[in-house]
Amino acid sequence: MERDKMGNWKLHATLIVSTVVSMDCGVSQTIYHVTMEQRRIANRRQTIFRRARRRMVLTRKWVKAQI
Repeated sequence: MERDKMGNWKLHATLIVSTVVSMDCGVSQTIYHVTMEQRRIANRRQTIFRRARRRMVLTRKWVKAQI
């Protein structure tokens, strides 16, 4: 399994994990896959918040520079 630059699991890693889990039983495979999907959505949300914070910091600096 590989990680990208941000330390998040890549998509193909999810597929590998789900095939390994599916050897035990199909139910755990779907549950595990859903948790991986949720993790990716959470990471996406964090990225949006980080970008918003950066924009706020930039605008504050810009306002101070204008005064």
